[in-house]
Amino acid sequence: MSQPSQPHPYPPAAPYLTEHPAPVQGPAHRRRGGGRLVVIVTAAVVLLGAAGGTGAYLLRKHTAKNTVAAHTRLVAPQTLDGRPRVTQPSIQAGLDMAVAQVKEQKGVTSVVAGAYGDLAKQDLVIVVGAARAISDPGRALDPLIAGMGAGGVQVTGMTSIDPGPLGGVAKCGAATVAGTAVGVCAWADRASTGTIMVYFKTPADAKAGFPRIRGAVEQRT
Repeated sequence: MSQPSQPHPYPPAAPYLTEHPAPVQGPAHRRRGGGRLVVIVTAAVVLLGAAGGTGAYLLRKHTAKNTVAAHTRLVAPQTLDGRPRVTQPSIQAGLDMAVAQVKEQKGVTSVVAGAYGDLAKQDLVIVVGAARAISDPGRALDPLIAGMGAGGVQVTGMTSIDPGPLGGVAKCGAATVAGTAVGVCAWADRASTGTIMVYFKTPADAKAGFPRIRGAVEQRT
């Protein structure tokens, strides 16, 4: 019996990640750590769906040329704020699937989804986002945050912060994923929406690293 498809905008990569993680070799504690990482990144896949789908309704009547969007793309660097990229196959396969599906959405020009750092060292950052023309960044940010809750990631205390040199609007707050405290920051500008999740850290920690991390993944020409 086939499984029912998940509703837009959340891609069906999340069940793939949780039900079919690749075997992780090594001691028992490392296997448990690998499974936990799968669960953690599953939450990021849900957020990617939110990032890709949010703001679409804002664009239906927007016909003005958006030069910022035309010169913006999101990338996944090999290192992020000093952290190496996580390359575990079960993780990357799910992220790649989600990226491909979000890219198919109307108006999306580039997508980023990556996990960085080392879970065993309690140093992990996950960044997800989608680039597309946004007519009203202020209105796009709240649906993105609401999309986290719809995906099971409840965030609290989201307050406005300085978005940094790339502009737009941004907020940071707190969440709990797989029993882990997470500092969360989300942004929206005229060219993209995205979320940065800093595990084992406070919202203040996430806020401190936000300009550097966003600047590494959101590039303008």
